[in-house]
Amino acid sequence: LWAGRVLSWLLYVGTVAAALAFARTLFDDERAALCVAALVAFLPMSARQAALLNNDVLAKFLSAVVLWLAARWLRRRGKSW
Repeated sequence: LWAGRVLSWLLYVGTVAAALAFARTLFDDERAALCVAALVAFLPMSARQAALLNNDVLAKFLSAVVLWLAARWLRRRGKSW
């Protein structure tokens, strides 16, 4: 059970990092990017899911990574693959 909770917490931290990278790709202002990351980090449902063993954390992590890759592609910073 502890291993699953640690994995859930790591995915939560990865989601916040992906949201920060997504916001840095979209916004030139660092303060706006940090506000987006704080919003993702401090949403009550996200924090609760990170503390429990839940598969929704994986879905949110994958969604954040896909949004970040899409933003990079749209800003022409990503690879064509």
